[in-house]
Amino acid sequence: MKGKVWIVVSVLLGLCALTTTPARAATDVITIRNPQTGEKRQYFVVILEENYTHLKVKFEEQNEVRDIPIEQDGQRILVDVQRRPVPQKYAEAMMAYQKQEYAEAFESYKASAAAVAEYPWLPGYIRFHAADAAFKEAKYAQFDEAGKQKWYGLAAEQFDKLLKEHPKHRFAPDAHMGLARSLMRQNQFDRARAAFTAIENSDYPSGVREAARVWAARLLVEEANEASAREKAEALLNEAIEKLSQLNQQYKENRPELAYLALLSEGYAWQGLKKYPKAEDLFEQVGLRSPDDEMRAEAFNSRGLSLMNRGDSREALLSFLRVVVLHYDIDSEYQRALYYAAKSSKDYYGTDQRFKELRQRLQVRFPNSHWTKLAEQL
Repeated sequence: MKGKVWIVVSVLLGLCALTTTPARAATDVITIRNPQTGEKRQYFVVILEENYTHLKVKFEEQNEVRDIPIEQDGQRILVDVQRRPVPQKYAEAMMAYQKQEYAEAFESYKASAAAVAEYPWLPGYIRFHAADAAFKEAKYAQFDEAGKQKWYGLAAEQFDKLLKEHPKHRFAPDAHMGLARSLMRQNQFDRARAAFTAIENSDYPSGVREAARVWAARLLVEEANEASAREKAEALLNEAIEKLSQLNQQYKENRPELAYLALLSEGYAWQGLKKYPKAEDLFEQVGLRSPDDEMRAEAFNSRGLSLMNRGDSREALLSFLRVVVLHYDIDSEYQRALYYAAKSSKDYYGTDQRFKELRQRLQVRFPNSHWTKLAEQL
């Protein structure tokens, strides 16, 4: 049966490819990837139902209803979904989110609930995107622990509501993962572990289930960081290293993004055991080879911080400068790299021209940033 579903779908979709006819402005748009060629195409449809196994859509020109699978043979088929039109507040939320104004996006997503009667598809979208905005507010915009805990809590609340209200929704697998990761960041390790286990044992798409295995192992590292007894922390870290190493090998060929997430997490585990050169070696491997740009930037920043904390300011500076030069489009890691590059440059070379240029670049591009305020104190 391999490929037969796609053949049936592709024959139909070939008749319904996206055109530029203005009259279609109010029609939903989906993007489909051919799993055999990797080619992506967009199609005009009316979405009748969306759950995490398939999308039920109507192709208006043929007046036919078809199921589009989310995944086939472990490969993602449905790449993107655009609902059209959207209510004004929802559009405002999307714009705020794109500008990385996550707190504002969260409030606008919630405010768009007033339009639910006119847009019956909206509730699941509001829950998921509000939760996602709250999670990113916690991760990228909050720097004190109280603020992080507040926003991770808001994310968990919205993810949880989505799962209870719309358990079969297309967003449910990612919401379940978001809930588990939010709980982990709140140090609710037992609840997070139960959520990761539930994802692993679910009928969600394979990519989400496999990601849950990696994050469940990463959970051991986070739990060790909060353990009060050294013996318990070491036991957790050693268990994490064993699992993460196995997962890295298992996913190296077919899920490289997960393989390198496992390797990055293993680096943090070695760091917890105070095996800093080993951790730095793994961070460098991830920074050089991961297919994910943000992960590469995080890895080299983590390597730099480890080296800096060991007193090797010159080598740390090289790690931070790599992020500055190559990952200027990853705002969160770029700001962090600029600050620590300036700091390590000053530590090693003094207040020379390089230090001044790095600090100035941070001030110009991110004038109101947390990192800019810290840099002004250097």
